[in-house]
Amino acid sequence: MVMPSFTKRYYHAPYPAIDPVRPELSADGKVVVITGGGSGIGQASALEFAKAHAKVVVILGRRMNALQETKHLVQRLDGGTTIATYSVDITDEEAVGDCFRDVTFRYGRIDVCIHAAAYLADKGTIRDTKLSEFWTSFDIGVKGTFIVLQQFLHYCSEHSPLLVAMNSLVSHLAAVHVDSAPASYASSKIAVAKLIEYAAAENPHVRCYSLHPGVIETDMSRKSIAMMPEEKRESQPFLPFDDVSLPACFAVWLASEEGAIIPSGKYLWSNWDVEELKERADKLREDPFALVLTLPGWPWAFPAEEVTPDYKAAAKMARSP
Repeated sequence: MVMPSFTKRYYHAPYPAIDPVRPELSADGKVVVITGGGSGIGQASALEFAKAHAKVVVILGRRMNALQETKHLVQRLDGGTTIATYSVDITDEEAVGDCFRDVTFRYGRIDVCIHAAAYLADKGTIRDTKLSEFWTSFDIGVKGTFIVLQQFLHYCSEHSPLLVAMNSLVSHLAAVHVDSAPASYASSKIAVAKLIEYAAAENPHVRCYSLHPGVIETDMSRKSIAMMPEEKRESQPFLPFDDVSLPACFAVWLASEEGAIIPSGKYLWSNWDVEELKERADKLREDPFALVLTLPGWPWAFPAEEVTPDYKAAAKMARSP
């Protein structure tokens, strides 16, 4: 089965246009910070930016042994990229601030931040979920993103800095179509998408994007699929899994001069064809409602000039005893 798509071509693995070894996508001289760098998309991002010859790749995570494994994999590429590790909890504002400050002190600036840290709560309804479990999704997903985003804005380079926050398609699916994630996950991802939109609007010199990475085989995705009713697990349109390198290579492309053509603040899918995105960049720039979280049906149902306001009825009701 095929997923609906903004572009006609829809990819499940990296393709030539986003190949990090392309000279046009070179990250030479750039300092890249990656959260969740010990596994999954974060680890893949570290490897792909190293292939693009980033000057420094800095990986953050809670488990130093996992970070060391990523560091070893990057060093095996032998491409000259410096790899640094920081064991840090992204919900710890002071620790994250110290990390970004130290990176800036050691390497001069931060050009790119890939925010790949994430959390998926156990399955449960709003009625039955414990508040502490529900709120952990917001603590890691929203508070953690806010802290990372704020520190990046404090320390980022002055030359076209980029932040990419990994998100999920559940943030823009109707709840009746979601049985693979609890409300805490979807609602926290909506909040993250809006944080990215606001960061882009408030900081025109910084490029910020939300990115649905595809459906990647990670511990989180396996947990998510396990939440589905058994009869649905084998019939979902997103199976088989997408290649873990797809969102990583897409992020490398976004960090390049080619990727800079995409207006900041947009919500993208790594599965979408970048050549088609480039062709539609002007239209994306002209339409503030394109590829952002909005209320479908508004404002297109009736344009403002066709709406008939009725103030008298409201005033009459207000005067009624």
